[in-house]
Amino acid sequence: MMSSSKKSSGKRGRAEGFFGGDKILVLVVDIDDDLGKTGIQAPIIGYERVVEALLEFGKKRPDDSDVNALLAALSIYERLRREGRDVEIAVLAGHSTDTLKAMLRIEESLRRLKEDSGFTHIFLVSDGVSDERVLPLLNSYGVVLGVERIIVHQSHGVEETFLLLTKYLKKAVNEQPYARYFLGIPGLLILVASLISILGLVNYLVPALSIIVSGVMVLKGFGVIAWSRRMWRASPLVFFSFFFGVVMYALALIASTYILYTQGITVSSMVAVIDTSIQLVVFGSIVLLMGRMVYRVISGSVESIWMESIWIIPLVFTVLILQKISDKVSRLPANSTATDISRAITSTDILVILLSGIAVSAAAVLLFMVVERKVIGRTVSRGAGSS
Repeated sequence: MMSSSKKSSGKRGRAEGFFGGDKILVLVVDIDDDLGKTGIQAPIIGYERVVEALLEFGKKRPDDSDVNALLAALSIYERLRREGRDVEIAVLAGHSTDTLKAMLRIEESLRRLKEDSGFTHIFLVSDGVSDERVLPLLNSYGVVLGVERIIVHQSHGVEETFLLLTKYLKKAVNEQPYARYFLGIPGLLILVASLISILGLVNYLVPALSIIVSGVMVLKGFGVIAWSRRMWRASPLVFFSFFFGVVMYALALIASTYILYTQGITVSSMVAVIDTSIQLVVFGSIVLLMGRMVYRVISGSVESIWMESIWIIPLVFTVLILQKISDKVSRLPANSTATDISRAITSTDILVILLSGIAVSAAAVLLFMVVERKVIGRTVSRGAGSS
């Protein structure tokens, strides 16, 4: 197995201008803790300990790219020592499945290493892009001189290529998060396609798969999944109330779309859409607001509970507007056109209710802000007097 390296542009040359007090850390980061899977515990600090870890790990997993990363790090360390540099070498490891735990573990090890060795500059040796996710973290502990990425070249024979593909397939099947994308998403698509075929709805197969794929892309692209995880860690109560509210809003949108699609824009369909939307939106909003209000009470933020309760005002005006629209539309003749319905929706009295809702909501926000400031001011003055 041979190895070559890609050097980072423009950063290696900075090592030539060091002063006497600078210390370089040659660092290898094993973010998915392949070393730990073979019983080798990180952090590993010092030339001799890294050599021992290399020999032990190389015997157990000689085909792993981390072996080449360790060899490259030792080579860089020796070269800097020959040049008279003050240099240290270390290997840090993360976590095999949890990226957050991996980063926290690496940060803790890096902090202790900084206290013990006092390095000022870091040169990272990496065997792939995944390990280079620690670069923002490294920047907070020293000047990152550059990155040496080690690329392993394999023989291109048919047998070797087959073995390499087999290795990567096993990795994709057995290790997270690769299995999530390699098996989870394709499996979900196949399951949906099979269910649609069984139900005899083959004509809807392409739209259904498109909705699933586009939905996953939207959730992943806008960071909805990561945001949901943060919300769950902060408060499961808020997460469930928010999720329930979103489901109710989605059901209202789906039901409205279905009614308009099947019946068209008619008096009866508009009344059905409005009545259905009122029930689902109100129910979902009440659950969402109650969950957030209860969380503020539990967390001790009672003084700011008005930030959640204030939303009751626009909710009430929204219901009034929808009911007014429903009454106006229901009074129209059955053969009314879409233009007639549009005129009824945009009538003057409905606009008056809308503007009134905006004005009342703004006045309530200003009132609560003034009251909150007075309450906080009294609390601060009492605390100062007691001290």
